[in-house]
Amino acid sequence: MGGKFIGVRGVDPQVWQQFKAVVAARHGRLSRVMGEAVTEALKLYIEKYGSGGGSPPPRGGTHTHKNAKAKQDLNNIKQHILHLAEPGGSLSKKTLEYIIMSVSNVVDKRSIEARIRALIADGFIRPEEFNGGSSPIYRIVGPINSG
Repeated sequence: MGGKFIGVRGVDPQVWQQFKAVVAARHGRLSRVMGEAVTEALKLYIEKYGSGGGSPPPRGGTHTHKNAKAKQDLNNIKQHILHLAEPGGSLSKKTLEYIIMSVSNVVDKRSIEARIRALIADGFIRPEEFNGGSSPIYRIVGPINSG
């Protein structure tokens, strides 16, 4: 098909993975169809926002629907953790990462680490002293606070 090679920085990894999954589902493969799919996505964006057709999507800011989804996501993670151990018990970091990947359907390290930080900030888990084992340990501190 030819065309221009482009490289773009700042693409949200989760959005990129979702885009690739949709392309693969539609075409049955990624090879030789990504250029066509990206071109189609760019045309849709231009159609929606180009030539005074509307305002570009907002950057940053608070989205209550995303906050509600994130809160529900954390509560789902907490419920799965409590199926494996009670408050006062502990989990390895590898087990915690596996739970997060399964429940939240994320695989990138930054998303997993963000959820671990949120669980710590919420007071649900706390890191324990790392004594050189294969994986750090997290102590389960409290019950689910759906706040």
